[in-house]
Amino acid sequence: LNVHDYGAKGDGVTDNTAAFQKAIDEAHSAGGNIVFAPTGKYLFEGTLHLKKNVVLEGVFRAPVARIDQGGT
Repeated sequence: LNVHDYGAKGDGVTDNTAAFQKAIDEAHSAGGNIVFAPTGKYLFEGTLHLKKNVVLEGVFRAPVARIDQGGT
């Protein structure tokens, strides 16, 4: 289940708590599923409650590695 289909916006400004929770709840009601969050900046002003048999999955890319300039 794609969180964008539930109203989530990865714009860094919109509160996505309700949209993610709606997707999580629907996945749980179906007996379990994957809730997918495409690349974006998701703001949460509340708490998400994950449920049994629901996987929250997304795309994660770590920041670029930096060389320590401190001589170590």
